[in-house]
Amino acid sequence: MNTIISLENERWDQLANRAMGRADMDTVTHIIALNSQLAPAIRFAATLPGGLVIKLPDVKHIQAPTIGVAPWRR
Repeated sequence: MNTIISLENERWDQLANRAMGRADMDTVTHIIALNSQLAPAIRFAATLPGGLVIKLPDVKHIQAPTIGVAPWRR
């Protein structure tokens, strides 16, 4: 399992984009769920403190985002 260190005042979506190259809602939700060991005050905070070791999910377990794709191309 991969991990990443959070940066001071980084948001979950920024961390997801930096670590996995995508910041869609499914990716962020998977990352937060995988890090249930963090205190609720941190898991649901607007920004993260720096230096946290954050577990990352395997990208193949997350469905690719379909927002912005025409329905006939899905």
